[in-house]
Order: sequence, then C-alpha cells, then structure tokens
Amino acid sequence: MIKRIVMLLTLGSLAVLVAACAPGNSDPAAQYYPTYTAIAQGLIDLVNTATARAALPAETPTPPLPAGGTENVKQPDGTTRYSDYDAGFEITLPKGWIGVRPGNQEFNDVLGNEAANNQALKDQMTLDQQGYEPVKDRYYFYATKPDVVENDLLSYAKLAWSPSDPQLVDQNALGELVQGLEMAPEMPGLRVVSSNIVMNGNNVPVIVIGANWTYEIESGGLVPLYINVLFFKPTENSTVRIVMITDKDHRNVIGPDVDAMVRSIKLLGQ
Repeated sequence: MIKRIVMLLTLGSLAVLVAACAPGNSDPAAQYYPTYTAIAQGLIDLVNTATARAALPAETPTPPLPAGGTENVKQPDGTTRYSDYDAGFEITLPKGWIGVRPGNQEFNDVLGNEAANNQALKDQMTLDQQGYEPVKDRYYFYATKPDVVENDLLSYAKLAWSPSDPQLVDQNALGELVQGLEMAPEMPGLRVVSSNIVMNGNNVPVIVIGANWTYEIESGGLVPLYINVLFFKPTENSTVRIVMITDKDHRNVIGPDVDAMVRSIKLLGQ
C-alpha cells in the first residue's frame, strides 16, 4: 500500500490531512515510483506571499476582466499553448502537462475525465478550485506524464497575474526574491539552489529560481520538494509569477520542461 498525503497549508497555521491508502502495484517485480503527494494550494500561496513581501509593491485593486480574454489550445505535437490577451503574453506547456483555466468549463471537464482515474490530480485540482482568486489566478497546470509513472502527479503550478505592478526584472529584484524565499517564516529551512535572469529567444527576460524545501508533517515524516519560481513582465506595469511544486524525486524529469516553458514565453503585440 502506498500512503497518499494531502497537506493543507495556510499563512496562519499548517493543517495536515492524511488521505486513505491507495493500492500499490500488484507486480512485485515492477519498478517502484514514489507516489506524488498533492501539496495543497496553500503552499503555492506561501511562496507567492514570501516573494511578494520581499520585492513586490502593493497591488491596485482591479475590476473583473471581461470573458473571452484567453485561449488554451492543444497543439498537434501534444504541447498546449496558453494565450492571455488581457495580460499580453503566451506560454507553451510541453507534452505530458495538462493546463486548465480556473473558472472555465475546461477545468470541470478535466476534473471529470483525466482526474477521474488519478486521485492525486483530483485532490490537487479540488484544492486549487477552492483557493481560486478571480482576475489574479489565470492558469493551473499539472504534470501527469504517464510514460514516467501512471495515474499520479509529478508536479503542479499556478500562474498569477498582477495587472498593476511596476516591479522590474533586474538583479535587485532577483536578490530580493531569493532573500524573501529563504527568510519566509512559513517555510523554515528552504534553500535556494539556483537563481538567474534568463533572456529567452523571444527577447523576454525571466527570473528563474529553484529551491529545495523539506516539509515535516505532524506524524514526523518528511516530504522533500523542489520549488520553481518564474517571474516576468508582459507589460511595463504588470508582472506574471509562476510557482511550481515538484516531487524532488522527479526534479530531473521536470527540469527540461521548466526550461522549455521559459523558452516559450512570448509577449503578444510585439
């Protein structure tokens, strides 16, 4: 039996929910892949809060956006292109990722189809749905990769847009983001292991941060995670922040996908 752990983290407290055990592989000779434990929406919010506290000015409240400002299109090669015409950018997910727009019917479609046979994906999507913030939360994406491990979740991410944010993408912002992550009291022991400003082939500078964090659950068990933070500016006065949580055992599997996403970021209207 493989224990499946669901952790619900909030800024005020850390509540740990241990879900029911799921059946293991009936073939004792089959290679064992550690089941990815769905870390709740609160963890992404913790990272966003830590980076925002350190480097980002307060946002100006904005009215709800009109419908129809985004497209999410599956490409013939298996990749998925997300285009955000309100924010002014697009990003492409590699093959093996599922991308959904919260508040859109496609979210419910994936929850009722792909997630029906993948409990970890279902758990995480349900938590993401509960934590959804309209306007700010633009896109959720999930790495299922059945060629690596079937019916599980290797990584997941949230893309958030700040429509009123003049923060620059420069070395000062990079240093403040790194410091904010490592000093966040909500995530003791987090250590940034890589941090760069990458100029991609579309002439978009992107802050790329990678960090290790081991979370200790109430029972005393340890959950090793790898966290990626991507930060870029679609316009002069706005920013986009992507926070990605990965099972550390699958960091090397997800790493090339993160690089591909960074390379794919394109500003619309240029």
